[in-house]
Parts: sequence; structure tokens; C-alpha cells
Amino acid sequence: MTRARDVANLGNNTTNLETLDTLYGDNILTGRNLIINGAMVIDQRNATTTANGSYTLDRWKVFKPAGAFSVVQDTEAPDGFQYSMKISNTTTGTPTSAQGGDYWTVVEGYNAAHLQWGTSNAKDVTLTFWVRSNKIGTYCLVVAHTGFSASSTHSYVSEYTINTADTWEQKTIHIDGPTVGTWNTTTGHGVALGWSLGQGTNFNTSTTDAWISGNKRRTTNQVEWQTLSSANMYVTGVQLEVGDTATPFEHQSFGDELRRCQRYFYKFDTGDGTNLHAASYAANSWVGDCYFPVTMRATPTISNTTGSYTTAASGIGKRKFYVYKNTNAVYISTFDADAEL
Repeated sequence: MTRARDVANLGNNTTNLETLDTLYGDNILTGRNLIINGAMVIDQRNATTTANGSYTLDRWKVFKPAGAFSVVQDTEAPDGFQYSMKISNTTTGTPTSAQGGDYWTVVEGYNAAHLQWGTSNAKDVTLTFWVRSNKIGTYCLVVAHTGFSASSTHSYVSEYTINTADTWEQKTIHIDGPTVGTWNTTTGHGVALGWSLGQGTNFNTSTTDAWISGNKRRTTNQVEWQTLSSANMYVTGVQLEVGDTATPFEHQSFGDELRRCQRYFYKFDTGDGTNLHAASYAANSWVGDCYFPVTMRATPTISNTTGSYTTAASGIGKRKFYVYKNTNAVYISTFDADAEL
């Protein structure tokens, strides 16, 4: 008996999912989670961030124009998980009308194309996640047309409540498939999800659980998390899947999850050896090709390079770049390749 055959035969309704759950436990419907690194296990950058608009743990981006946050991978986690992303408020601030504080993850268009959003066949999805904070109250989540871009033309805002301080709570949000808008189905922003920590009035809406025009992210019920100096927020177990039924979290192997993240960011660091395939280019001249472990989403930006070479990264593509040296012993010790959305 195979999952692929059983999924095809049983279909996708609540009764049949329960049947599959009995057969396969937490491994039903492999590939159903559209979120990469939802269990927060991959942290290639491995650094506390304080810069606004920075990627933190892999596939997660944080905005904090008012005040200052620190973001780290943390071992505080609910049962069944090893890690979470912890956001701490280190400097209080009140957003201006056009400012906001939130954290985001984006599903690439290729991975969201089967949702058929923007058509009459748009599929509904269900989001589940675990959250914990020392500041209780009503929070907002937004699904946005073009993610954290100011040009986002459609928004879907939902409220959820953190009921008890310093306690893990699982939340489930149903999202109607939009029949409006033109949604990216290639290498751009396919589906973007943002968790609000407090925005200015420009982002307010009184409409929840429905698609609306404009770049909206919160209701007036939203907790102003950034005004509490000791505020913290933990999140993990984020899953986005087709249908109106939340299924058990899909745990990927560490190696598979790492490779999925490396399509967007790859860090080659001290201790990894040297990444170079060098060959003689001319008399006393050497060129070395540096390869990425997977094909990247787009031509990456190369930074933090160290080693022995004459030229900076050149010939940058989705699979490799090269450096050049006018003597032998050309090598690269570290570099970052960034092709994030």
C-alpha cells in the first residue's frame, strides 16, 4: 500500500484524511506543507539581527522600523518540535502611520502555482502554527498579494488570540482562495504571510477573513507588542496546506530542509573546507569555479568572501561563480550567496 495511490483513491476530505492518518500517522500526504523551514530547524546565518528588513532564520524576514528587535533560533518549543524563532523587543517604539513591525515568510510562485489563485478555480488553504508570548491579546496575520512590498494590491487579514502568557498555543486559520489579482507563478512572491507585531494606521482595516483591495495588515484590535520593553514572541510549527482541514505537521529530514533553504541562501563558512574547482587559465594565471549545492532561485548576490584571489566574484550564475588569481593557490574560504525573495 502506498501513500500516492491511497491519496489518489481516497481524495481530500475530512473522513478520508482521518483514514490516512490511521494508516500513516504524522507522515500522511507528504509534500503538503508549502512553508519551508516551518519548524525553524535551519539557521545558516546563525546571528542575532537588529537590522530592519533582515532575513533571520532561513526563509523568515523581520521588519522593525520602530524600536529594535533581536531574533534568534531558540530551543523553547512545544511538544514534537526542537526549535522555535524567538523575537525579543530590545527597544520600545510606537510605529508612525506608515511604519510597522512584523515577520514574514514567502512561498515562491512555482511552489504556489497549483493553488490557481487569481482564477475561478482558486483553492482554499489552511494555516496552522504554534505561538507563545508574554503579551496576551489579539494579534493579526495577513496574506498579501506581493508580500511585504508597499505595492501589494490585495490583502487577507485574520485575527487570532494569545490567551495565556508564556504558554504554547496552536492556532488554525482558514484562508479563502482569491479569485482576484494576478499572482506570481514563477520565481517571484507567490504567497506571502505576515504576522503583525503592531503597525501604523495606514495598515488598518475593519474587514477580516475576506480579500480586500490594498496593503492592509491589521485591525484596530491588534496588540501593540512593540510598546512593551520586555515583549517576546516565539513561533514554530508553521504549516500552510491546501483544503479546509489542518493535518499533523509535516517534518522534513534536516538534509532535505537544508537543501530547500539553500535555493534562497547558501552560506559557505570556515570549517567547510575550500570550495573551488581551479584550473590554469594562462601562464601563471588561475581561475577557480565555486559551485552552489543546489540551483538557486535567481542569480545571487555574493558577499563575505575570503580566500586567496585577485578578482572579486565574477561570472555569477544560479549554479556557480568564479574568482581569478594571477598566481597559483587560488581558493575561497567563505562566502554568502543570497537569492532571497
